[in-house]
Amino acid sequence: MAIYFWSQFSNDINDDFYKMTDILNCATMLLEIGHSISHNSYHKHSSYLVSNSDMSGFSRGEQQLMSKLILGHVGKLAKVVEIIHNKSSRRALVCIRLASIFARSRIDLKPPKMILLDNEDKFVLNISENWLKSHPLTLFTLEQETKEWKKFNRIFTIKNLTEI
Repeated sequence: MAIYFWSQFSNDINDDFYKMTDILNCATMLLEIGHSISHNSYHKHSSYLVSNSDMSGFSRGEQQLMSKLILGHVGKLAKVVEIIHNKSSRRALVCIRLASIFARSRIDLKPPKMILLDNEDKFVLNISENWLKSHPLTLFTLEQETKEWKKFNRIFTIKNLTEI
């Protein structure tokens, strides 16, 4: 699902877009590897393993970014503040965080059509208000996400899909 959100930024296609697609795709496949060590703080273990593994095809910098995306896919943004200031990294981070919200506990929520927009300091998630009303835990988590981004002077807004 992270790639679903990421693909919505394809109007900015360049070499960085394709490389970040690879990084994000690998991060989504590896983000739960830490469960083999401990269920608690698995994202920290996953991040550590990715950060300290030999991964052909990725530079050390790309590997560190992948590690940060994994670390930041849940919880507070403060632990990955250094990647929030880069447009491409910030976009990848919001995509992986949204994917983790909608894939919570592996329950098939059958999410509706969603459109994610980025206007520099503002992310807008367009989603059906009716769907959110029938999924209050997801709505609550998205509202928490709004508060988390606000701590870093970034706006994350939820709009009814019919408003666009």
